[in-house]
Amino acid sequence: MKSPFTSKEQFSKGFVLVMTIAYAVAFLAMLSGFFQALLLAAVFSGIVYPLYLWIKRILGDRDTLASLLTITLTLFIIVVPLIIMLGLIAEQAVNVAGDVTPWIEMHLDSHAEQGTSLPDLLILLSTLGGLSLFGASGPGARTDSCGTVPDCSGDIQQGVCRLAEC
Repeated sequence: MKSPFTSKEQFSKGFVLVMTIAYAVAFLAMLSGFFQALLLAAVFSGIVYPLYLWIKRILGDRDTLASLLTITLTLFIIVVPLIIMLGLIAEQAVNVAGDVTPWIEMHLDSHAEQGTSLPDLLILLSTLGGLSLFGASGPGARTDSCGTVPDCSGDIQQGVCRLAEC
């Protein structure tokens, strides 16, 4: 039995199919950063929709005015208190930073008096915590007479090696 399509038609249809799939994948990749915002907008719209219907019924089926009032009420009920709360949180963060600064300075000064520098402290913390921030550091890592790790392969470790020179 003979195929109803010629090879040129099959190629054309296959090419269109491949291009359609490629465009769909590119489109989804482009929108991937917006999926969360789109989902939240859909959820928020679903939450506010009953309020919109109630206002629309009260105003006698005036869509535009009901939409405007719904947005205005939503702003004053949700967004304005949220902005005020975020302002209070930022103020508290500034206060905490101001209260913690003397404590941090005291500990940095005590390490300076003992002769240990901050990079040595970081290497110690890395060794105790088993972190791999400093490449070869960790339990059993080789150190030179300065207490630094001689292998400076990682970006963070290169900075530590430069700062912790004897």
